[in-house]
Amino acid sequence: MNQSHRVRPILLWGMMGAGKSALARHLCENFEIESVDLDTLIEIEHNASVAHLIETRGMAWFRGAERQTLFALLDQNRAQVIALGGGTLLDPVFRKSVRERTFICTLTAHPSVLHQRVALEPERRPLLFGASHDVLSALTVLVDERQDAYLDTDCLIDTSDLSIEQAAELITPLFLNSEAA
Repeated sequence: MNQSHRVRPILLWGMMGAGKSALARHLCENFEIESVDLDTLIEIEHNASVAHLIETRGMAWFRGAERQTLFALLDQNRAQVIALGGGTLLDPVFRKSVRERTFICTLTAHPSVLHQRVALEPERRPLLFGASHDVLSALTVLVDERQDAYLDTDCLIDTSDLSIEQAAELITPLFLNSEAA
């Protein structure tokens, strides 16, 4: 896909472990558009891990950094696939303003699948630090708390039983059709 034909960014949102970063990279490689991981960009800008930033500066500061960084990306008016953190768009007012400029696809997965996936890198999951004894329960609570926000989206893809390639096959027609929107 040629960048000049698409300027409406694609945002991948959902719970940790749903496949946002991997799908963003896959779409980038296959459609020749920039892929950005919001958490990674914030880590680079502040020379610290997300976990450290939340621990030292607090969640409110981190949510503000997410908003500022996301708006800076959107102001570039470039073709991008942006993998968001799971809580980036929880605020309904912020979500609405972002949604007017983007195509949001929420990736979901069953909590047991999320648990298997996040177990691979627990140190990168600050919201689970206190739940080392029962990560599955903590994930289930987060999914339940965020369910309504995650449903306020342009598309919803359950990645529980999908490979990244299969998820890409589902989203591609949706975001290609969003170009005219």
